[in-house]
Amino acid sequence: VQTPATAAVGPVLAPGQNAQVSATLFNDGPEAITSAALSLAASAQVQVSAQTPQTSPAVPPGQQLSVTWSARAVPGALPGGVTLTLTGGYNWDGHQTGSVAAGAALTIPYSPPTGTAYLSNQPWLSATSGWEYVTRDASVANSGPLTMQGQVYPKGLGVASVSQVDFFLGGQCQRLTATVGIDDIVNQVSSQGGTAEFEIFSDGTKIYDSGVVDRTATRSVNVDLTGTQDLELYVGDGGDGTYNDRADWAGLQV
Repeated sequence: VQTPATAAVGPVLAPGQNAQVSATLFNDGPEAITSAALSLAASAQVQVSAQTPQTSPAVPPGQQLSVTWSARAVPGALPGGVTLTLTGGYNWDGHQTGSVAAGAALTIPYSPPTGTAYLSNQPWLSATSGWEYVTRDASVANSGPLTMQGQVYPKGLGVASVSQVDFFLGGQCQRLTATVGIDDIVNQVSSQGGTAEFEIFSDGTKIYDSGVVDRTATRSVNVDLTGTQDLELYVGDGGDGTYNDRADWAGLQV
């Protein structure tokens, strides 16, 4: 099952937009299959309609039945994950029947931010942290306020490498600003580690790379987001492993 991909989150089905879902039933047997059919079912949150024929009287060996559907979130659909269930059926050897099944996951996102907004106030599509969990408006795992070079930042995200946080922007935002760096709390832990690399992706295309950042300095971020549907904030380990890599996206604003 192939679904429209986004940066690294998986397929996002925004209200009012159509997504294409395609599937292929391939005959890898030594004889033709007959009465081949593919169907797609979804919850009441999503409407699906076939764009190509869903049946074939016969599929010879090495051939396939391919079907494409259009999927659309219904008005008022609630944010969250939706599973599409694919079922294939066929006959063989004159009277034998067979079936296959697969699932495809879609995500109906929360509404994108409006006006000027801090992303720590916005629901994310997904969030991972290499140690503990992504923390809103605090150092990773609520280890204290976001603090870099002695300056406290009231808003932002605290993570540990390797980390990825994804937001749905729906093409509504023009710029992203932030200050990124290593949280001062690493100085209370060890003199080892504490390096990271901050990267930003717009719909899978990298639009910012901080290079390696250590505990001695921060970086200012100011990037164009025009047209961005899905935003990915990635933190790598700086090339020396993940130990003590407590990293901050401070003042993270769109």
